[in-house]
Amino acid sequence: PSRIPTLSWTGSLNGNDYEIQIAMDARFKKIIVAEPVSGNSFRPATVLPEGRYYWRLEPKESPGVPAGPFRFTVSHLKPIELVEPKPQQGFELKIGDSHQDVDFAWKCKLGGKYYRIQISPSSDFAAVSKEQVVQACQYTANPLPLGTFHWRVRLEDSPQLQALWSETRTLTVKAAPQAPAVTAPRVTRAFDKLMPRIKKPLSTFTLQFRGQPRDLASLQKNLTDVPRLEWLPLKGAHSYSVQMSPNKDFTQLLGEEKSTTTHLDLKNVIPGRIFWRVRAVDATGEQSEFSPRALAIVHLPPPKIKATYQLSKLGDTAPTLEWDSAPFVERYVIQFGTSRNLASAEDRVVEGSKFEVDEPPGKYFMRIAVANDAGEPISGFSNTALVSIAPSTALEKPKPLTPGMGARAPSSDGRLSVKFSWTPVPTAEAYSIELATDPEFTQIQQRLRAPQALFLLKQAQLKGRIYWRVRAEHGKTMSEWSSAFYFEVR
Repeated sequence: PSRIPTLSWTGSLNGNDYEIQIAMDARFKKIIVAEPVSGNSFRPATVLPEGRYYWRLEPKESPGVPAGPFRFTVSHLKPIELVEPKPQQGFELKIGDSHQDVDFAWKCKLGGKYYRIQISPSSDFAAVSKEQVVQACQYTANPLPLGTFHWRVRLEDSPQLQALWSETRTLTVKAAPQAPAVTAPRVTRAFDKLMPRIKKPLSTFTLQFRGQPRDLASLQKNLTDVPRLEWLPLKGAHSYSVQMSPNKDFTQLLGEEKSTTTHLDLKNVIPGRIFWRVRAVDATGEQSEFSPRALAIVHLPPPKIKATYQLSKLGDTAPTLEWDSAPFVERYVIQFGTSRNLASAEDRVVEGSKFEVDEPPGKYFMRIAVANDAGEPISGFSNTALVSIAPSTALEKPKPLTPGMGARAPSSDGRLSVKFSWTPVPTAEAYSIELATDPEFTQIQQRLRAPQALFLLKQAQLKGRIYWRVRAEHGKTMSEWSSAFYFEVR
C-alpha cells in the first residue's frame, strides 16, 4: 500500500502548456488529479486506492490532441478474501453417496487472472489432497470424501504475490444420519432414482489433424482421433442418452445423442467448452436420473509463431507484427509484455493475424492462442516469442534524378507532361513534391503526392523556369527536402 506509481513519457514538456490528468473513467468525467506538468515523469502525491485508472497529457492553451488516454491498475498487496464455503461449514452426504461436490468461491483480485487453491486434510498443508490453478474466482472440487478439510487461495500471477495466502478455512463432509434399524424386507432402489457415474468430470482434448483443415466440414474429415466421453456402466441399463450444452445449467442444448456403450465419440466436434451429462434407459424405456454435469474442453492445436521478431519503430508509427494465420480462424488472443512468463499480461483479442505494437522500443515477449467469436481461447498458447523493437533512424533525404538540372521541357499551347523521378527511400510510405517559380519556394505553383519514387505530371500549365524538390514521408515523420532542381518550359 505504500508504493506510488510513476507515469512517464518520451521527450519533455513545458509546465505552462500541459496538464496531467488522472481519472477513474475513460471519458475523464471523474478526474481525481489535474496538475501542471513539466519534464518527462510524474508521481501522484498520495497513495491511490485499489482500482483502474486512466491518464493523459492535456494541452492547456495551445490547440492540439491530448496524449492518451492510457490505463493502469493499482492493486494492493494483501491476501485474497474468501467467500464460500463459510468458516467451519459442514456438508452432509446424501444417503448412499460416499463423496460430495463442493463449490469454492473468493473475491476476485483487481488485476489478477490466475489463482491457486489448495485443499488439505491437515492445517499445515503438509499433504495436499487437491491443488488447482484456475482462471476464475471459483472452483468446484468433485468429489470430496468424508472428513475435515482445510483450504486456502493465493494469486498466482507474479512471484511476489505467491507468498500471500488467504486465511485458512475449514469444512467438514459428514455422513448422512442413519435411520433407525427396522425389520423390513430389503427394497431395491427404483431405476429412476439411480444415475450413471462419469469417469472424468473434467477432461481436455487437443485436436490433431492429418491434413490442413480449411473449414469446419474439412476439420471433421482431417481428424486423426476424436474426443471420447466415458462413464461407468449402470446395472439394468439397456442404452444411454448424453446431453451436451454450451452452459452449465443446460438451458441451451448442442444436441442429445444415444449410445449402447458406456462412451460417446464426438464425431461432429466443435472447439470450445462442452458441458455434458448422461442418463441410462432400461429395456422398458424407464429413464434414470442424469449424472452430475461434466466439462469437456476441446482445443485446437496451438498456433506456430517464430522464436524471434525484429521490428523497428519510426517516429510515432506503430510497427506491425505478423504471423502465419491458422486455417478458418479469424480471431486470436495475444499476451504481450516485458516478462518472459507473461503472468501479468492482459489478453488482447485481434482480428486477423496482425498486431500493431504500440510500445516504445525495447525487448518484449509474446504468445498467441486461437479465439472463438466471443474472444475466448480455443487452443493452447503458442511458444513464447522474443520481440525486439529498435528505434529507426530518421528518414533519408531523396536525391532528384529527372528532370535533371537545366533540362528543357517542350510544351504545346502552354501544356506539358513531365516525368519526375528520384532515389527511393527504403522506409518511405509516400513522397511529397513541390513546384515553384523561385529557388526559395515562396511562389508554389503545385503540390503533388506520390506513393513511389516516380510521378508523371500530365497536362500541366507551367511557363518559364520551374524549380522542384521532393521529400519522403512515413506516418507523421518527414525527411528533409531534397536539393532543388529546375527545368525550362519552352
